[in-house]
Order: sequence, then C-alpha cells, then structure tokens
Amino acid sequence: MVAPYEALLSALAEEVGLEASALISSEEIVIDDLPIALCLEGAGEQAELCLRCALGIPAKARWTLVIRNL
Repeated sequence: MVAPYEALLSALAEEVGLEASALISSEEIVIDDLPIALCLEGAGEQAELCLRCALGIPAKARWTLVIRNL
C-alpha cells in the first residue's frame, strides 16, 4: 500500500521537516506545491493514510490535509 507513494511521501516529509510538529498541532497541513498536491489529490484517502504514517500523525488525531491548487 505504501510503496506507490514512498518517494512522494519521503519528499513531502523532508519538505515539512522541523515544521511537522507545528503543522500537526495546528491540525492542518497546507500543501502549495502543485505537483505534490496533484499527486495527493489523485491518490485520495490511501495517500492521506500513508501521509499520516510518514509524518507520525496518530490515526485518531483530528487532522486535515488541505490542498491548494495554484
């Protein structure tokens, strides 16, 4: 399940980096990078679950992935 998104999630987790805890505590991650946004938008719920795992967000945490298409 994770394999198709490994490179994407790895790049995104690296981009978020030290800001991950701040983003998680605000319960929202905003993605302005259009290629990443389009990949995640097309991947749907599976990608969100993988992204939660990659960023260490608990499954029960209130959290929203916001994708802004530029």
